[in-house]
Amino acid sequence: MNAIPSPITVDVFVRTGPAEWWQILAALGPLAALLGAIPIAYTVWRVRRHRATAGRSLLEQQRQTCATALAQQTEADDRAEWWRRTQWALDRSLDDNEGARRLGLATLDALARSDLAREEDLKVLHAARGAVARAEGKRHDPGTGLDDGPRSGKHPGS
Repeated sequence: MNAIPSPITVDVFVRTGPAEWWQILAALGPLAALLGAIPIAYTVWRVRRHRATAGRSLLEQQRQTCATALAQQTEADDRAEWWRRTQWALDRSLDDNEGARRLGLATLDALARSDLAREEDLKVLHAARGAVARAEGKRHDPGTGLDDGPRSGKHPGS
């Protein structure tokens, strides 16, 4: 059997004098690191908060810009379609067939009452309607949008 050696005695010397400067500095190192990290953490927090706020306002601006662009595009598309229909109605109003001509004139009257018709468009429609009526030898039909003012009391000549 192996015998376990007896433990060796260790002598511990405790110095009771004042600590050296470097020992004090080493003991304060973690505190200095903590005090240095506080302003850095505050700065990081402020930057992140600013970026989040700026990001939200930028996103809102982009949304408003897109909504405005969509509204403008929708209005332009609606006006283009209105004009396409107006051209069709003008073509029909000049047709030799009486039924097609009446359909064209009725469509022109309806298009003249549309909110998409601008004043200059109404002047063109009014002139076209007058030319067709003169060609037919008839007077304008009272009560249509082209004869008594296009919308809400407005008149193309005013």
